[in-house]
Amino acid sequence: MCMPSFQGGANLLSLGGLFLLYTMFIWWHDVICESTFEGHHSTVIQLGPRYGFIPFVVSEIMLLFALFRASFHSFLAPTVEIGI
Repeated sequence: MCMPSFQGGANLLSLGGLFLLYTMFIWWHDVICESTFEGHHSTVIQLGPRYGFIPFVVSEIMLLFALFRASFHSFLAPTVEIGI
């Protein structure tokens, strides 16, 4: 929508970014209020996101490793189909 033929694409992108930032602020505000003032987050509940974050980081590392390995493989061993 930011192409020259669409009028108002930059405004729409800015508005979407503002809504995203507002939603993030309100959500994190609620999480912080629940944990500090209301005491809803016990030690067991706090361990869930911590232990859930570890597989996410590991999966991202494995994804980047696979992408780099595939790109290095295609650079070092080109096939006949691409004409090299």
